[in-house]
Amino acid sequence: VKISGLETCAPDEAGLDPRPLEDHRLRNRWQSSLGILPGLAECVIAGNRVAYLDLMGSADVERGIPVSPSTLFRCFSMTKPITAV
Repeated sequence: VKISGLETCAPDEAGLDPRPLEDHRLRNRWQSSLGILPGLAECVIAGNRVAYLDLMGSADVERGIPVSPSTLFRCFSMTKPITAV
């Protein structure tokens, strides 16, 4: 999966440790299996490259539409935990 206009790289190529990212991905899958997390889209961009991208689950559970790079999410007050450096 690609994000328009950005190159991709392995986390370690961007100076990131891939182990915590993989642990995070596995925890997301576990939460999804419990029905806690219907779908998500997460991305870590380092040095203008996508070093981590995780798309999973449903963007629309009722219609069975999967999450994609173009899925829009309503954030409301959930924007507080979103951080950019």
